[in-house]
Amino acid sequence: MSADPAILAVDVAADAARSASVRPATSENAAPDEAAPLWLERGRIPCLDGLRAFSIAMVFVEHAIHVSGTLPAGPLGRLLGNMGGIGVDIFFAISGFLITLLLLRESRRTHTISLKEFYIRRFLRLMPAAVVFLLVVFVLDRLGRVPMSAGNWVHVLTYTVNFDANPTWETGHLWSLSIEEQFYFLWPLTLLVLGAGRARAGVIGWLLAAPVVRLALLRVFPHDFGRYENWTPLRVDSIAAGCLLALVAHHPKFLRLALPRHPAALALIGAAALGLVVNFLVGTRIDMYGVAVENSFRAALIAVIIWLSINQASSLWGRLLDSRPMVTIGILSYSLYLWQQLFLVPHATERVRTLPWAIFAAIACAVASYVLVERPFLRLKDRFGR
Repeated sequence: MSADPAILAVDVAADAARSASVRPATSENAAPDEAAPLWLERGRIPCLDGLRAFSIAMVFVEHAIHVSGTLPAGPLGRLLGNMGGIGVDIFFAISGFLITLLLLRESRRTHTISLKEFYIRRFLRLMPAAVVFLLVVFVLDRLGRVPMSAGNWVHVLTYTVNFDANPTWETGHLWSLSIEEQFYFLWPLTLLVLGAGRARAGVIGWLLAAPVVRLALLRVFPHDFGRYENWTPLRVDSIAAGCLLALVAHHPKFLRLALPRHPAALALIGAAALGLVVNFLVGTRIDMYGVAVENSFRAALIAVIIWLSINQASSLWGRLLDSRPMVTIGILSYSLYLWQQLFLVPHATERVRTLPWAIFAAIACAVASYVLVERPFLRLKDRFGR
């Protein structure tokens, strides 16, 4: 859920237009006359904020439906009641793609990766807003309004919520932030030590191995797999797919084959979106499929949507993603993610936790968090950018 430093650009339309242009690729693998998107080497990546907006909207819709208690029956109900998971995987894939691309830009420019600067930037991007949120949770815990155990606090403060067998609702959503933080800690070091080529091979190897590992665990623990499904190695398919997308983005053969023109690209985006729905519904009906390969196919389809979307900035779809309302929601997505679960609580009786007040309260807290906490630290973070 991290954002590119340039997400605060004022003129979104101009950014999108510039991103649609191309220039000669500078990758060591690319032919001199190969055309590559301008954003590969510098500047804002188009459409990512709009995709973040769709992602956080999915989380909001799922939780709001559970709060309202009006979940429809049948396949539609299963989809609406679990669409937040798809939204989280879109966030994951965006993070894997964006972080890897930024690290590759730095590596090509400076011939190294500064781990110190990377970790400082990530700390300033994510930690201040999270600290404010957790301070509010702590006060509510002391007042008896949020049931936090000592074990819950240990997992929250160590970013291991995805390993907590009994998370409380108000901080349970931090399982995904925990996975992202673990990714931020390990991936830059991996990329620095292995290099892009071997890192790419490792990512491909894990994407192929993950379904087998999940299937093996399902066989061994047929009734307890739910305890392990959010463990980091079993849940990083989408992050890995985003990393792989960035790692192959400069390859001339990939660029020749994976940059279809508008009509074909938009049709593929629609097909991939439909595929996400079908893939999820099949996973809810066939346990073995849902455990072993649903996440793998979901990751692949999301990567397709991301790649085609950012390369169609001048299309109607691209202009929608880069419109000011979508970019604004995308910029607020991290704060919205932090605060929504404190208010969208199923079966709650407090007025502020019932619809529509819960949505208004979550948005108000997110805006305040962004303006008062995130934005000042984003300015400080940019000082560490090269």
